[in-house]
Amino acid sequence: MIVSIAAAVCSFVVSALTATLIHDHEVSNIRDEQARSVRRSGFVLSKGFKPPRPLGLEAYPQQIVDDSGKVVTATPGELNRGPITQWRPSGIDEMAEIEICDSPEYPGECLLVTALSVRQPDGRGLTLYSYAKAPPPWVSDRFALLAGLISLGLVATVGLLTWLGVRRTLLPVEAIRREMAEITSHDLARRVPEQPRDDEISNLARTVNATLNRLEELVTQQRRLASDASHDLRSPLTGMRTELEMGLISSEETDWPDTARRVLAGIERLQEIVGDLLLLAKMDSGRRGDLKPLDLSALARSEIDRVQRRFPPQAALEPGVRVMGDRLRLARLLSNLLDNAERHARSAVWVLLRADPDLRQVFMEVRDDGGGIPEDKREEVFRRFTRLDSSRSRDAGGSGLGLAIAREIAETHGGTLVAADTEVGARLLLCLPLLSVEDPGTSDFSDTGPESGGPDPSAPSGTAMAARLGQPSGTGQPSTTPGPDAQRALALPQFVGYFSDGSSGMRIHMAT
Repeated sequence: MIVSIAAAVCSFVVSALTATLIHDHEVSNIRDEQARSVRRSGFVLSKGFKPPRPLGLEAYPQQIVDDSGKVVTATPGELNRGPITQWRPSGIDEMAEIEICDSPEYPGECLLVTALSVRQPDGRGLTLYSYAKAPPPWVSDRFALLAGLISLGLVATVGLLTWLGVRRTLLPVEAIRREMAEITSHDLARRVPEQPRDDEISNLARTVNATLNRLEELVTQQRRLASDASHDLRSPLTGMRTELEMGLISSEETDWPDTARRVLAGIERLQEIVGDLLLLAKMDSGRRGDLKPLDLSALARSEIDRVQRRFPPQAALEPGVRVMGDRLRLARLLSNLLDNAERHARSAVWVLLRADPDLRQVFMEVRDDGGGIPEDKREEVFRRFTRLDSSRSRDAGGSGLGLAIAREIAETHGGTLVAADTEVGARLLLCLPLLSVEDPGTSDFSDTGPESGGPDPSAPSGTAMAARLGQPSGTGQPSTTPGPDAQRALALPQFVGYFSDGSSGMRIHMAT
């Protein structure tokens, strides 16, 4: 419709311009012929003679009027008319042109008049008028009819071609619509047809298919989550039911306080799983939390000291490292990393925190000396309800959501969480955007145990800890031999750069 209207407007404009040009050309021809006629007759009259030929032979009617306004002679058929106009040129031998409308002699019509004033040898003044009907703006009725027919034909042709072109162009869109209408939540593997072109409709088809891919992944993830959650929720429920049924079978011999403790442990496990699911649901909804500037060093120290752990973490924390984050969620992230390290450690857990002002990044490592994570499982451990076979056999306490929650919290803060290379145990590396370092001049980092505010006598020194974390030996035993004059430099390994390798994410190269 819009194209047809535009074509009609364009056709009207073209017809109007064409009519104007033809009209101007016709008027110009009339004026030229009138000018030749009056000059020819005026020259003869100025010499005192009659016109060289009867006025009736001229192309357009003429009148000769004297100074008193009397018609001296005129073209046959015009003698009975009065003067065509009272207007005359202002000077002798001056020719002028005028258009008059609705004159007494020609009411309701417009005339193109060319006049020339002459004076005969006897002093008599005469004015010659040549006049013709002014052509209409559309030049002629025939031209108007022709222009109208051409305009209508042009509009009809453009409208038809536009309809055919749009229909042909929108056929792929119709195919996309039909395919989308047939896709249901039970058949998300279907895709809309893509055209082997690089245009807007092909881009639309590719975008729709990309959206369907993401939707299929989300639905698959949701189904897997529901299945895994059902399995993990059923296990503690089954255990609690078994405990209670066994107690009821031999109620007199049952140690009910002990049974209650075991049931309570199952309830706590259920509560942990439900809490993790609720937190994941909040993060999936896009809530970023209450982001405020906070001291990550103090937060890490608080989390390390908050719980009495089986293997107290040995910490090397650069003081005053500030990030923009949600305190509760970052605390949950650190708690999950520490719980995971403690769950799999054989004898020790280490935590390092370092800021790199040049890269505007904060790096935190949580290491343990356990069995480690196989290289081909480093991404799998961050999936929801994923627990490696070794962890399932050794530990029944993990929900399989801790590392998934930790990574999502890191990503909502603009950071990353990956399992990095290490020779001993597992090495989880957290990277967050750096806000500031409040006290960059502080010399040594804290290297203390979790129970007292001061150094732990059983913990390795800052030098030994840096060597253990930075350069573990092939036997799995930490090297404690620092280089010369390196006592202060080895307070914490220096992060000197990072890159993305596409598989394990960020890797931090450390040099002592």
